[in-house]
Amino acid sequence: MENTTEVANMIQSMMERTIKAEVELAKAEMKAEMDRENLRKDYGEFYEALARAQAKFENPKKTKLAKGKSYDWTYSSLADILAATEPHLNAEGIFFSQHTRFNSSGLGTTVVVITELMFKNGLKISQESHPLNYNLNMHQEARSKISYLRRCAATDILGVEGEEDDDGQFAALEAAQANKSNNTRNFENKSQKTQNVATEKPSVSTTPSVKKEERSAEEILKSGIERAKSVTTDEGKAQLDQLIGQWEAMPIKDAIKAVSAYVRQQLDIVAN
Repeated sequence: MENTTEVANMIQSMMERTIKAEVELAKAEMKAEMDRENLRKDYGEFYEALARAQAKFENPKKTKLAKGKSYDWTYSSLADILAATEPHLNAEGIFFSQHTRFNSSGLGTTVVVITELMFKNGLKISQESHPLNYNLNMHQEARSKISYLRRCAATDILGVEGEEDDDGQFAALEAAQANKSNNTRNFENKSQKTQNVATEKPSVSTTPSVKKEERSAEEILKSGIERAKSVTTDEGKAQLDQLIGQWEAMPIKDAIKAVSAYVRQQLDIVAN
């Protein structure tokens, strides 16, 4: 009889503990869901404030002039970028901040810039730049690289345009080459009609033109790589060799854009 009572008490105790645990779990799940909902509301408030600030942004003035070998271009300093955006951010309770982080490995030291937009409710949006090689012994170049990263990161996270885009130069060159190829194809077609070669299949007349376009794109990429080599310092040649390998593995149009961005970056660093 005593054993039966003990077993009954144990079962009751286990049931009570189980019920209590289930209640606590349900409360914890409800709290977690409420926290998630509050976080969504807080971020919603943050995004609304950022949208209001961005609606008042104007593209920064481009007060800096950089001179390349074949062309000049203008760009905005970090001060120009912040002058056009920071007052509107602050008016909405948003704080702009940047700091650097250095990483060392067997290949050397790299630097990245972390850019943050922090809201008055404690939330923040954070963005990390791509890394650049950093040589402490070359102070001017090192400072220029950080300055470049800070400007690019600021325009990216704020959604403003900070410099003229020279990607169009490569695109224009590619279009010109393609147009030249089309003209060649038209001339070939006219010649074929004159010679009454009407039995040729379309593929026979179009294939050479496609090859001409491919060669033209390859020439553009080759020219861009040579330009990249000419603007790269001795310190950066090892990294450039790695990049060239990556570019050559890319689709041709993506590679042309990547080379253009690299050249612009190097010229920008020199300009500082």
